[in-house]
Amino acid sequence: MDLFLFEQINQLAGNWNWLDAMMRFLSSAGYIIVILIIISLLFTKKRSWGFIGVVSLLVSLGINYIVKTAVSRPQPFSTHDVTLLIERSTSPSFPSDQAVIMGVCSVILFFVHRKLGVTAFVLALFVIFSRVFVGHHYPMDVLAGLLVGFVVTACISKVWNRRERRSRFTPSYTRHFP
Repeated sequence: MDLFLFEQINQLAGNWNWLDAMMRFLSSAGYIIVILIIISLLFTKKRSWGFIGVVSLLVSLGINYIVKTAVSRPQPFSTHDVTLLIERSTSPSFPSDQAVIMGVCSVILFFVHRKLGVTAFVLALFVIFSRVFVGHHYPMDVLAGLLVGFVVTACISKVWNRRERRSRFTPSYTRHFP
């Protein structure tokens, strides 16, 4: 099923120059844009969400690296005849790093502002679709990466918010007791 979906999506590549260019851009730069947005949160009133985002990115990419190394699934272009729109990479295919990044960023932006989060999720769907379109990942690779990003960010934000609530409700006499 994974190969079938990959072939159905990848066969669209190379037919329309404008679509190929858009997919190349999303695949190569889409995730960089959202990383910059997360980092920019560190310089706003929402800096705690920026911190959660950076920590979530680091943790989820670390987990992703471990899973990639353990599974070591070859990328589609190394085992099948595909229309490849961007240069080859040597990284294993499962799960996709870009999908992990997009998952983290869409969850963080959803917590910061609901409409911005929905927009980020739609952008995430385009970016992960582009990774399949350009011939670098199977559909399950990008869905697994998106799920890793979602789960790690949700867990880290829950732990962070619990810690914040606990520190907010510490009685004042315990803070000033000599």
